[in-house]
Amino acid sequence: MVKFRDRSKEILFIGCRNLGHLINRRTKELDKEKDIDKIANTYHNWRNPDGDYQDILDFCASVAIER
Repeated sequence: MVKFRDRSKEILFIGCRNLGHLINRRTKELDKEKDIDKIANTYHNWRNPDGDYQDILDFCASVAIER
């Protein structure tokens, strides 16, 4: 059974504006190997008690709900 860190009073923000490539003016496509795996790994490291999560400027931040 997978155990999760108690993050009930936190929110993980992930900004993807610097990932992927534009297909047209309105549509951006994320690369599976690079971009989607980066997002998924960040989330899993944030949730996992043994994960190696760190805030990364302009990509992700874990913020207390009170803030």
